[in-house]
Amino acid sequence: MWQSVYMLGFFIAVGVVPLNFLVKGLKKLGVPYWPRIIIGVIYLLVITRLVDMYLI
Repeated sequence: MWQSVYMLGFFIAVGVVPLNFLVKGLKKLGVPYWPRIIIGVIYLLVITRLVDMYLI
């Protein structure tokens, strides 16, 4: 139970926080809405694969 809670916290720290900066940075560069979503989804998929490899 606690392991999944820690994993969720780790995932938020490693995935969601940098993703927020990434999206804001792309917005400042003038990247349209859809490419930002696609880049964000790809980024989250890569992070989840890395988290899976290291923690499981």
